[in-house]
Amino acid sequence: MKKFVILPILFIFTSIFSLSCQQEQPGNENSKSDPLNIENLQKNENVQPRVPMAEYTKETPAEWVDVVDEHIPQVKYVPGSSTGNVQVSVEKHPNSMNHYIEKIGIMDRDKRTIVVKELKRGNQISTASLTLKLDPKERKDLKVFVKCNMHDLWTVKLHEAINEKHF
Repeated sequence: MKKFVILPILFIFTSIFSLSCQQEQPGNENSKSDPLNIENLQKNENVQPRVPMAEYTKETPAEWVDVVDEHIPQVKYVPGSSTGNVQVSVEKHPNSMNHYIEKIGIMDRDKRTIVVKELKRGNQISTASLTLKLDPKERKDLKVFVKCNMHDLWTVKLHEAINEKHF
């Protein structure tokens, strides 16, 4: 009985190992462009693995430089609005069941959430109407954030995103 369980597992392991070896062969294009491939590591090159950042911005997109415009929150201040005085959207984000905005909100300088709206997976519209009730002096340290399931947390400073005369 053990032979029937071990053989499929062994087959899966060898298949995965075989595919990874093909990708890491010295002549393979993928191995040359990836600084973390086995050939570069064996040469003892000074290679540092990428460390995810706590948050990404337009100025510091790190490895997500190609998707900046799709993830930066656009913010509009609407004084006296009955649905929320801070309107946040991520209009260019390509929402699907596999790639979507999880939540939109406002956080303080210590990354504590002030207000948040969680969005449903696959939601085609990434917008939120948030109500912010704080002393104007406290608003300067706030950030609007958007959390993407694939590209992490993106932020913009609230006072920079909105014309400060509204505050």
